[in-house]
Amino acid sequence: MRDKLKMIRTIVEQYEKEKATLQQEKEKLKVESKAVSKSMTELFIKEANKDVSLIHANQKRIMEEIKKLKANTQEFIKQSHNWISLYDGLLNSLKEAGDVANWYNVLEKRANGIRERISEKHTVTVDNKKTEEVVKKSE
Repeated sequence: MRDKLKMIRTIVEQYEKEKATLQQEKEKLKVESKAVSKSMTELFIKEANKDVSLIHANQKRIMEEIKKLKANTQEFIKQSHNWISLYDGLLNSLKEAGDVANWYNVLEKRANGIRERISEKHTVTVDNKKTEEVVKKSE
């Protein structure tokens, strides 16, 4: 019986030793897993921050481009308004030139009409004087 007790004690002692060894390994693995988790977390955060930084840089460049495009658009609108004003001025000048040409044509027709009437009047007067002279000579 003593042998059996001794054997049981030996088995219990081995069990306790193995249990203690396993407990130490478990604690060691726990510490290692925490360290690995911390490293992985830091690595993931670092990578995520790189992506966030890249996105932020891209967003900043996009905003700068938007500002430039807005400025260019405003300048284009300003130039377009200037071109429209110049075009309207040219159109009005051409219209006025057309009005002047039309006015000139009207004046020319009136002057021709007046000249023709004066010419007719003068011819009638000259003809009348000739007729009077002829009549006086015949008398």
